[in-house]
Amino acid sequence: MKLKSVEIYDFKSISYEKLEIQSNQLCLVGKNESGKSSIISAISYLNILETELDTSLLNKGSERYPKGLPIIIGTFKLNKSVYSKLYKLVSEYLSKEDLASLTKQSENCLLQLKRWGNGISNVSLSILSSGKFGLKLSDKINELAKFYDSFFKDIYPDIEYFENEDLLIEPSTIEELLGTDNKFETFRKLLFIGGCKDFNDLNNSDIGFVTTYLSNIETQLNKIFKKHYKQDQSINI
Repeated sequence: MKLKSVEIYDFKSISYEKLEIQSNQLCLVGKNESGKSSIISAISYLNILETELDTSLLNKGSERYPKGLPIIIGTFKLNKSVYSKLYKLVSEYLSKEDLASLTKQSENCLLQLKRWGNGISNVSLSILSSGKFGLKLSDKINELAKFYDSFFKDIYPDIEYFENEDLLIEPSTIEELLGTDNKFETFRKLLFIGGCKDFNDLNNSDIGFVTTYLSNIETQLNKIFKKHYKQDQSINI
């Protein structure tokens, strides 16, 4: 599942913005204080379980100021395997009539999550077909808390937000990467961006496998870096 677009209402300096995401990497360019960081920060609030909206984030020009909260809407493209898992999950909660309204194929299907507050009562989830509302799952499922527990655990993508990071690379063991020491956080994040989703994958006695694995991460990091940093193409990670 990949984020295809995000709509932002009344978040910090943004009154309204819709951002279409066309590729695996997105680079925002603009003057200082033009809202680049606010867009990325707003996207991070699509991480429902780890973030909490508060009134300090509300745009001061909003009609809902000072007591309202921003609204963030994320629309995700579903691949075949993810849609299959989602269809299987919702089939446990939907009536036969509602389930019949859903296509069994993932083609042209999107998943839209809308957040306007904190907790599952302030989140809506819809399956879209060809850009139109196909089914608003959050209105059709009775055991919503139970459904969301499985949905966010097994289907929803991980969304991480890194800000004001100290770029500090320390040599580390697998155990240290799997730990919580902040000294290795930059290393963890670089490995993750390069494609390492589980540090246990590095815990392999086959040195040839580990060398190739790390080489692939190196290649991916340099590909991303050179795509967005045009000032000096001689720099390698």
